[in-house]
Amino acid sequence: MPRRLPPLLLLLLSLAGCAFVTPRFPQNVQTDFAREDMRKLTTRTLELYYPARLRPSALRIAARLEDCVERLRGLPRRPGSQERVLVYLTGADFNNAYVNPDYSSIPQQMVMPTHMSLELFNLLGFGPSELGEVGCHESVHYVQLEQTHGLWWLVNTLTGGLFQPNSLTESWFLEGLATYYEGRLGKSQGRPHSPLWRGFFEAASQSLDGHFHPGYLSPQHRRMDPLGGNYLTGSYFIQWLVERYGEERLWKLVEVQGGTLIPPIALTLRFSNVYGRTIGSLFEEFTQSLTRNQQQRVRPATQQVLAPNVGYFARLAASPDGALATVDAGRERVPTSPCASAMAPSASATPSPSSSPGAGGSPPSPP
Repeated sequence: MPRRLPPLLLLLLSLAGCAFVTPRFPQNVQTDFAREDMRKLTTRTLELYYPARLRPSALRIAARLEDCVERLRGLPRRPGSQERVLVYLTGADFNNAYVNPDYSSIPQQMVMPTHMSLELFNLLGFGPSELGEVGCHESVHYVQLEQTHGLWWLVNTLTGGLFQPNSLTESWFLEGLATYYEGRLGKSQGRPHSPLWRGFFEAASQSLDGHFHPGYLSPQHRRMDPLGGNYLTGSYFIQWLVERYGEERLWKLVEVQGGTLIPPIALTLRFSNVYGRTIGSLFEEFTQSLTRNQQQRVRPATQQVLAPNVGYFARLAASPDGALATVDAGRERVPTSPCASAMAPSASATPSPSSSPGAGGSPPSPP
């Protein structure tokens, strides 16, 4: 045994015995749980807590969640934990869903709402009440984090749960993997099947002639707003990795990451170990395939560009007299509005030269 290993184990065990004051849920979720009459549903795969008044929604969401978890655990990968997935449903206005990895004060858990009120979820093919599909996305995170092996498996076994190495995988891999699988778990729903999702990426690829660079995997890349480069570009990169190298290597990388001693370091070396290529060279091959395979689109000569720049996420509206209006948001200009609201996005009206809504103008500029 290496001489440094016993002191490291002693340090980890000491940390595991420390008490941390960490909120387990966001404030509005905690408030909802404190005020509601809570129930527990136990199935073969899940341990689900939910407000009693929302039992019909909980049963519907649980059925879809269980199906997704079982499909994921049946993928070609090294077996991880087979414990029941811990899920909390809240009736609070909580437009989010997430999975907490094992930490010293918080167990691995999934937190989900029973409804969504954001318009974007409708546009991405989820719908306001189909939270089971959102749960499938979160299930990918849950199953990926379960892939903990080697020293960290031993530490977690001794402490009851301290750390999961896959939680420190780069965001584009975490979210890209979950987004890729959310539409491939028995139903054709979610982002991979959304016309908006596909159109946004194809428009960006067309605008760049397929020449993405690794910065487009970042959640901070502005041209990927409002969908996020880690989700959008990441999911297409993951899809290409599966098509080019197969699912086995994808989950082999998850396994290797789950057994590494220092997860944030040398991710490129782990890619080289599994794929025989660095992340950079793989991404370059991915962009070359986009350039080679994408269908070139040319605007018809009958169309005229009326508004060359309508912001990064515009809306188009039409009135009965044929006028068209765009409601848009810009990053460099002060928001204005016909209603003189200082906080409202700007709105501009442009008359349509044709009675056909699609003949007088072009779609919004590529992202």
